[in-house]
Amino acid sequence: MLPVPELVATGPQEPSLLTYAGGSCEKTSKYLSVNIGTVVLGQTTKPKPNYFGLDVGQVPGSTVKPAPKDGIHTGVVLALVHGGTTYVPAAATATLRANRSKGTISGTALLGGKGKITGIFFC
Repeated sequence: MLPVPELVATGPQEPSLLTYAGGSCEKTSKYLSVNIGTVVLGQTTKPKPNYFGLDVGQVPGSTVKPAPKDGIHTGVVLALVHGGTTYVPAAATATLRANRSKGTISGTALLGGKGKITGIFFC
């Protein structure tokens, strides 16, 4: 099943609801990875397309603790691009539920766009 996250990003402006749909969820015994949209790495002269990426647990090449079950997980990698602005939280937390098929995220973006990011996601 494809993820349909709904995210609320708050920063200097009023809170706004961002809805992303379609993409992929990959779930193994060690991690959950959600990717929606097109990730653009590096510099570009064009605005970056909207993107939501979430890694919870020990993805390949990571030394983060595995996330084999529901619960609160730290060391989460979260990336959000909206309206050409990239939001990268320095520290993010995810709470997984329903056999790691949905959950909540929170973090404070300190790089790129700044502000608190909270949301829910479904896989």
